[in-house]
Amino acid sequence: MKVEPHLFKRMSAAHQEFFRTAVGLRFYTDFLTAHGKHIFIFGTTGSGKTNKGIWFVDILKYLELQIWFDSCKSNEILPLLCLGMKVRIIVPAGTTIEIQERKGGKWERIRNHPEVVPVTSPDAAIDAIHVGSWDKNWHRVRDTINIISFRNGFTRKEIAVSWIAEFFERMADRARRNTLPPMDPATIHIDESQWAVAGKRISGEGERNKASEVITENSLDFRSFRIRLALYAQSYKNIPPAARENMLFNVICRGGFVTSEENANLSAWCRNAEWRTPTSPMQFKPWHGRFVFENGDSFPPLSPWHFRQYPLEDRDRDWIARCRVVYDGRNDEQSDSQEIQTECMPDLGRFQAMAIKPELQEMAKSRWDVPAGTDE
Repeated sequence: MKVEPHLFKRMSAAHQEFFRTAVGLRFYTDFLTAHGKHIFIFGTTGSGKTNKGIWFVDILKYLELQIWFDSCKSNEILPLLCLGMKVRIIVPAGTTIEIQERKGGKWERIRNHPEVVPVTSPDAAIDAIHVGSWDKNWHRVRDTINIISFRNGFTRKEIAVSWIAEFFERMADRARRNTLPPMDPATIHIDESQWAVAGKRISGEGERNKASEVITENSLDFRSFRIRLALYAQSYKNIPPAARENMLFNVICRGGFVTSEENANLSAWCRNAEWRTPTSPMQFKPWHGRFVFENGDSFPPLSPWHFRQYPLEDRDRDWIARCRVVYDGRNDEQSDSQEIQTECMPDLGRFQAMAIKPELQEMAKSRWDVPAGTDE
């Protein structure tokens, strides 16, 4: 099996080179075209999990809609602005995100700022996802990376986690009812996933346990609807056992360790082996990652993959070094006027643009409410 010619033409030169290799071809046939099959990336702090996640966004964007849940750490979303696609950021109502660049000693809003879309509920966030545009041949083009930023939008973290749970619960329910936007095939990335999908090692908190259960219970439904989960965590045990069982593909990063009781296939790649270079994940560099296929095989067997560092261009790295992400507002601290606006302008999905804004309603009212007996 070879990469489809029309798809190959759309790829960057570096991706074309990768898919000419035996490793790249197997990745294409066994993973890239296996829509809905989940992947788990795990390793210690500083092992390059987020960078590998962005690598997957960059390579999956050719075939699947990309949705990234913002963990709100270390400006992690900035490299997503350098992948040659539009970016839409979805935030809870009453909050906003601004990406700023340092210029002349002052912070300024960047040019061509991503669209920021406030929503009043997790269900509305699903409708706010940009699923693509139409080309001249009426084929849908996946041209937008959607970033969902709930974590910093509330004064209490348990409310943010409850939004995560409801998002996935509503997504699974709507998939079964066939009322989802046309987003499949898609990948949903959750970096530092333990903040929402936590194993018992991490938390006994009710909301996080609920979110973990919701995502785990619906992961098989997501697979059947060609929606792939990509989870990133610091340890193999940081997500529940049932969730780990559904992670058919894995990337072992530096410090990743799995016992034979937990997963015999992964354990074999975590042991120290003198004939491999490096001998175990404990010696991996941040750009190393052991990609383990669904059947427990890792190819090539003697060495890990080398993941490129994002952003790829020096000019983009320099630009990111001058930028920051500023989160402002809390959904549960909205002012009275904001709450009134929300009541008057509920989320209407694709009919939102047809709604009459409150201020225009007032103008219309003053125009027609005239005293009796006047010429008007």
